[in-house]
Amino acid sequence: MKSFKLLLGILFVSTTMLAQHSEDISHNEEEHTISHGKNKIAIDYGIDHIKEGFEHGDVNEEEGHWVSSIGIDYYREISEKWEVGVKLDIQLGHYIIPHKDNLERENAFLVLAVGAYEVLPKWGVFAGAGMEFEKNENLAVVRVGTEYSFHVAQDWSIPVGFFWDIKEGYNVYAFTVGIAKHF
Repeated sequence: MKSFKLLLGILFVSTTMLAQHSEDISHNEEEHTISHGKNKIAIDYGIDHIKEGFEHGDVNEEEGHWVSSIGIDYYREISEKWEVGVKLDIQLGHYIIPHKDNLERENAFLVLAVGAYEVLPKWGVFAGAGMEFEKNENLAVVRVGTEYSFHVAQDWSIPVGFFWDIKEGYNVYAFTVGIAKHF
């Protein structure tokens, strides 16, 4: 829970700082489109909540379990509004899903193929599918989410997102913040 509060604090401060920075820039229609290449790579940090899980060795099953995650994303623009990409994430935690025959998960690695659509400038939605690899059992994963990008320099942005993973037997939702380079 401390990690979640820390992430919310960081998001609030960074959003406030970026909002103040953007007030100094004159806005017109051309500034909403960023001149960059068709590729984007991002590194992000996430706070994942596993409602059905609890920490390995813990007997308190009521609140669920929070773990950190680190991800690397690659996207390729295929049209003005559409992108395809790959997401690689690792959940840094050790937890158990009790209702699925005490399924134990430790440092799970996810590989997902995704498609993204830009709903509004800087704001998009994405969906994809893939696999979660873990030493005890590999699981299929479907991910849906949304992301808003704060552009901070010509080819750089700070993506802030939320996603929901639907896995065999349990679900995970996460909040993420990262740094992205367009090229």
